[in-house]
Order: sequence, then structure tokens, then C-alpha cells
Amino acid sequence: MTTADHATIAMPRSLRAIIPGIGPGADPAALAHATRLVRDAAAALEGRARRLAILERLAYSDEATGLLNRRGLIGALAGEMTRAALAGEPLAVLLIAVEGLLDLPLRLGRHDAGEVTRVIADSLRRQFAAPARLARTGIGDFVVILPGA
Repeated sequence: MTTADHATIAMPRSLRAIIPGIGPGADPAALAHATRLVRDAAAALEGRARRLAILERLAYSDEATGLLNRRGLIGALAGEMTRAALAGEPLAVLLIAVEGLLDLPLRLGRHDAGEVTRVIADSLRRQFAAPARLARTGIGDFVVILPGA
């Protein structure tokens, strides 16, 4: 049995059905074409998976800070509340409102105001290590979920 025969035999029946000419004794050119099609399809799926991961990250995190956004917070809080209830452990939630951020873009410009927000987020990350979960829910509104506290 040659390598080409082995590859053809191992090919799923569904693939043989959609790529005519692939089967026992297949033409090497047809087999090469089928291989290219499979590689192209795999590359397309990998690209789609990367784009989906990016969309998922954007759907659940704040673009400016990388913290959870409101949607991410709701999911994380639901999960932590369930975990805490099942384990009989405490759970604390801190609501932090930073005054003066609302008009910051007008005073400093959008870029510098965003930098101030990122500095605040970085400071929160340093103050609250894992397993704490951090979220930004508004311009100056942050939430910290503290399992076990």
C-alpha cells in the first residue's frame, strides 16, 4: 500500500463524497487538489476561530481598559454567586465611583482621558489580584468581585 493509498483510505467518507475522484487508486493530482482544499478549509476555520475569539473578548471586556464590561460583569457575578452559594463561602462586591471622569475628555482630550481611565484600571489590577474580578461599567464606575471576602 502506498502513502497515497493510505491517505485515501483514511479520508472520511463524507470528504470523498464532496471531492469527486478521491478513493482507492485515486489520481495523485486529484489527491493533491483535495489536500489543498482541506488545508484551505482548515486555514479558513482557524481564521474564523481567531476572529470569533476577538469578538468574544470585545463582547465581554471594556476596550479601553481590558476589564470586564457590563455584560462580562453580569456573567462573572452570576458564576461567582453560584460558586459561593454552593461552596458556602462569602462573596463581596465593591462598587467604586471615581468622581470627575465624566468631563475629563472635555478638559484633557479624549486620548488623555482614556489614559487616565487605563491608569485607574491598572491601579485596581495591582490592588486586587486574582481571584478578584474587575469590571468597568461606566465612565467612572468600576466593580470589584471578591470571592472569599
